[in-house]
Amino acid sequence: MSDPTPQDRAELIVLKLEHFIRDNRTVRGVPYRDWQALARSELTEAFVEVAELSNRKSRDVVMKRMLLLGSSALITVGFWGAVVAIDTHYAVTSAIIMFLAGLALLAVVGDFGIRAAWKRGTAAQRPRRFRRIKHFDAQLRRLEHDMQKRLKKLKAEAEAEAEKDAQHGA
Repeated sequence: MSDPTPQDRAELIVLKLEHFIRDNRTVRGVPYRDWQALARSELTEAFVEVAELSNRKSRDVVMKRMLLLGSSALITVGFWGAVVAIDTHYAVTSAIIMFLAGLALLAVVGDFGIRAAWKRGTAAQRPRRFRRIKHFDAQLRRLEHDMQKRLKKLKAEAEAEAEKDAQHGA
């Protein structure tokens, strides 16, 4: 069975929200906070599911690539080690090839460490980024509120000026 499309996921969330609203309907309707909490939890669940699926696919691809490269390096080292054991005439050639295969194997092992460190770093930065976003959002709300106040004040001043001009002109 294939994974649901984004449209299918959205339709499922809408149906769940619709069901919740119909089941919890009162004369005044569903309280906004209840609806908001359910919507937040449903969307969070859907996003987590998509992220986990994406991470799993990414890990599978990376693991397959690392297994292929690692097994190729080990087979190369084993083959050229056997060649040297049979005949030392190819010792220099096999040493160079085994060294390169060893470097490839080292790169595979190092990639695991680098990926783990990268994930830890991004996980540590995530809360800080969310705090910055919330702070920026709060600044925008304050700015919008201040702009509304200023607009009202300017409108009042313009009306007073227009009234004053009307009195002087009459």
